[in-house]
Parts: sequence; structure tokens; C-alpha cells
Amino acid sequence: MTAKPTRPGPTRRHWEEIAVCVCLGIALALCITACASAPQASPDDVLGETHTNAEGGFSFRTIPDYTIENIGGVSNLLAPGADPDYGPVATLIGYVSPISMTTGELYAQIVRDTLVNIDEATSINVQGIPGLAANFSRDLGDPPVRGRLAMVMVTPTQQFILMFGAPETEWDNVSFYFDALLKSLEFFEPADPAL
Repeated sequence: MTAKPTRPGPTRRHWEEIAVCVCLGIALALCITACASAPQASPDDVLGETHTNAEGGFSFRTIPDYTIENIGGVSNLLAPGADPDYGPVATLIGYVSPISMTTGELYAQIVRDTLVNIDEATSINVQGIPGLAANFSRDLGDPPVRGRLAMVMVTPTQQFILMFGAPETEWDNVSFYFDALLKSLEFFEPADPAL
């Protein structure tokens, strides 16, 4: 009968390694718990003063340090040093259409007429008005762009669209601005039909 080889028992070094791993695991768990339970700043807290686009029939709170340019019922907000084709950039559009349409019809028109890939829309509510929102992406150049889009029909003819996009590598750091801008919106009758 042959004797089974015996494994050497744990050495002091093994116990030290195990203790270090356990301590690191506990520290990591405590850090994750603390980070998850720490109060997060509201996205609204990061926005600046109210800006009004009278021709577009909307107002919103600005993103600090972003350049604002109004052209008719369109307001563009561009991050410092950003390329307007890639962002980070937000475009807010207010438009009075000569025909009535639903938010679903507006969504279908945007999907059909834009050069971005738009995901399936989900229902949202903007200042008590039902709307739709969807993620979008664009891979026409370098860098690829990711973003989010929202649309509402303020009235059967008054449209509003918000698009916020950024290079894919920056999107996670700025995406909260989309929700903050949505929450800050106010609508009113446009001064003149925009565009």
C-alpha cells in the first residue's frame, strides 16, 4: 500500500496573503457601499441661468461655460473647445409646423430624415406634456458620437426637439446634462413661427 502524498499545510506566508485579500475585499465593499449611499448632486444643480428662445417658444437653464448660439427657433450649446460636429453639443429646436402631428409622427419623421442611428423611443413627460426619448449614435467619422434625443408636441402644431451628443469616449461624463436640460424646460407660444 502506497502512502498518499501529503500537502504541506498553510504557511505563515499563505495566511498573510489571505488576510491581505480579505482586508482588501472588506475595504472595497465599504467603499462601494459608501459611494452608493452618498447623496448625489442633482443634475439641476449644475445648470446656470435661464435662457429664452422667444422664436422657438421655450426656455431652459444653460450649461455653465457652454457657448450659446441662437438661430431662429434653434439654440445650440457647445462645450468649450468642442467641435460642433462631434460635441459635446446640445441642440434645442422649437418649430411651428403648418400641419398637425403627433409625437409618434414627429419621431418617425426624425428617424426617416436624419443621418444618425436612433433606437426605439420610450415615453417621457416634459413639464406635464407626453413625449418620446431615444438614444442615438453616429459613426460617420472619427470619433463616433453617442447621444440622446427627446421630442414633444407642445400643441398639435408646436414641436420641440432636444438632441444632446458627444464623442463616445466623453458621453458618460456629460450625459447627465440631457436630463437636467429636460427638467429645466418651459414652453410658451412662440413669438413668431420659427425657422
